[in-house]
Amino acid sequence: METIRKYYLAPFVFLLLARPAISQIGVITGPAHSMFSCSASVPSPALLRPESYTELLGDIVITCTAGPNYPRGTAIPTANIIVYVTPYPPITSRIFEPNTGLSDALLLVDEPGSSLTTGAVGNYGPQAPQVLCTLTPAACQAYSELDKSGAYPVAASEPSAGSPNAANMIQGIVGDFGANSVTFYGVPGMPPAYQGLSRVFRITNIRVPTLGITEGTQVQVFLSVNPLQVIPVAGSAMTAGLVQAAMTASVNSSPAGGNAPFPQCMPPAGPALSAQVSFVEGFKSMFKTRVAPLANTAWASTATQYRHAGSEHSGRAV
Repeated sequence: METIRKYYLAPFVFLLLARPAISQIGVITGPAHSMFSCSASVPSPALLRPESYTELLGDIVITCTAGPNYPRGTAIPTANIIVYVTPYPPITSRIFEPNTGLSDALLLVDEPGSSLTTGAVGNYGPQAPQVLCTLTPAACQAYSELDKSGAYPVAASEPSAGSPNAANMIQGIVGDFGANSVTFYGVPGMPPAYQGLSRVFRITNIRVPTLGITEGTQVQVFLSVNPLQVIPVAGSAMTAGLVQAAMTASVNSSPAGGNAPFPQCMPPAGPALSAQVSFVEGFKSMFKTRVAPLANTAWASTATQYRHAGSEHSGRAV
């Protein structure tokens, strides 16, 4: 079975198990000697079932290195990141506000809850609490500050020492630039500055329909960033999913009787197995439950209090 994502959203309740932050990942090994640069990839493209309405694409990961070290108290510039999906299916991530397109597609900063190595001291980087930007689509301003050790620049919510980390989770707006687009407004582009550090933006929970898309088709995504100098990442297309055969079914003769399956006009002398029907996954992660079990116990996925990010259903597994 497919590993269930760790990121979930429900109206007014955020069940994100991980804890993201805006701060560097890694340990300082020296000063930066190069220009601020970023690269984007989809490390694990998803295998997609055909004839589905809400197939989950692979995460888009933007990794940034080097760049200037902003002085303390500097307002960090922001950029808008637009994700386009092709062959142009409409994005079907869950919509919370139909009038605005506010969705459960998320942009997370610096790998939430990953326990990756960070030299920053305090609730920064992967160790910070989750902070949602509630001003979407406006920007939640962040400021350059120092961690508790005084050595690592971090993004804070206020321009003063010891301020809490800045908002680090941004919800996507679906449809502002076409039905196949989702936009993340006001993403803070704070360079990691030092050698050994990187800044990571993860875009997750983008769902698309695969109705009418033939098997073997690659579903691709590409990025548009404005202004580009804030988060300088190229806009080349990336494969985020591959439509695969979902399931095969077959009817075989009974090993005991040896008759053709379901013989017509030839009722058996008594109750007997007439045929066996087999269903086989087209790929290993094809069969999924409706809900994401949050406990490793029997029947955990059938508990009514659990709800999957992309489903309006609860209760039973399918």
